[in-house]
Amino acid sequence: MMLMKCMSIANKYMNTINTCFGISKGDFTLILTIPILIFSLAIQNFLNFKLEFSGSLYLLFILASAVYFYGGYPFLKGLFNELNKRQPGMMTLIAVAISVAYFSSSAVVFGLKGKFFFWELATLIDIMLLG
Repeated sequence: MMLMKCMSIANKYMNTINTCFGISKGDFTLILTIPILIFSLAIQNFLNFKLEFSGSLYLLFILASAVYFYGGYPFLKGLFNELNKRQPGMMTLIAVAISVAYFSSSAVVFGLKGKFFFWELATLIDIMLLG
């Protein structure tokens, strides 16, 4: 419950910023997705280039956090609404997918062994918001 309250406050703050600059939530997350894609190791390996510096993983984490908490807010809110009604649906599916990607990738940033899924998280949110 506390998480949703914090996310609601963050969402209202970001909506104010987007109103000032005249961009939508989908456009904002799309802009943040570009550096997420550039700094993702899977994309770098696929395109055969290397762009890394001290703290690049933390930058990736910060960008992905903004996309998850701001862009993913409608899906996380929908998850709670669907679960309160005991009728899981599409919002539940998307919220679970982005949450698993975010929390598992965050654990890897802070020392757990595994793979990063930040770019999958960002692109899924983009597709769902813009689609």
